[in-house]
Amino acid sequence: MSFTAYIKKQIDRSDMFGDYARDFKYILDNLPLYPEHRGTDEITSDTLLGHYLFLPYNVRQREHTQAELCGLWKEWLQYKHIGFRFSSPKKGYVYFLKLENENGIFKVGRTQKDPEKRAWDVARQERAKVVVHDWLLIDHYDIIEKELHLAFKKNQLMREWFRVDVNQIDEAILAYSLTDSECVIRVRKEEDDEDLEFDSEEMSFS
Repeated sequence: MSFTAYIKKQIDRSDMFGDYARDFKYILDNLPLYPEHRGTDEITSDTLLGHYLFLPYNVRQREHTQAELCGLWKEWLQYKHIGFRFSSPKKGYVYFLKLENENGIFKVGRTQKDPEKRAWDVARQERAKVVVHDWLLIDHYDIIEKELHLAFKKNQLMREWFRVDVNQIDEAILAYSLTDSECVIRVRKEEDDEDLEFDSEEMSFS
């Protein structure tokens, strides 16, 4: 069952999740009349990010809507993992590395080591110059990494590398940070950037 299908099944609930499900179904049913509400082509998305971007911008800013959507996402994860141990989610880093000399090319991955050290590893492995754009320290980091790969699949270049607008990366960081009250987000300021470089032959994405 997809995340979309799971939400649709909640429309008869009397709690706030039911409210969200009914609102989402209304937008979905009236999409042809409201094209400005379409934040993504993945209407039947299996990811939290796909649903978050599908909502109109003003709705995304409402805290109760964000809470409802994230609550449904966590319920859905539990639904998908029936029969497995799901009570102790894995915590780790989801990192976003940027290829220094190319616009909009990011590596989206996960690690349990410091993202700065991971960037050095990637630079050596890929023989590329990379910088750390941002990272999340968050529960379900393994699941979130897979969701991001799915959400960005149409922009995939190879393996974990994607050609994605930086605003899409930042929207993804915001959406998934909402699922974890103890999430740590490190936002890099331009004036504080220290490029993590590896001087060698650069990757080619032609």
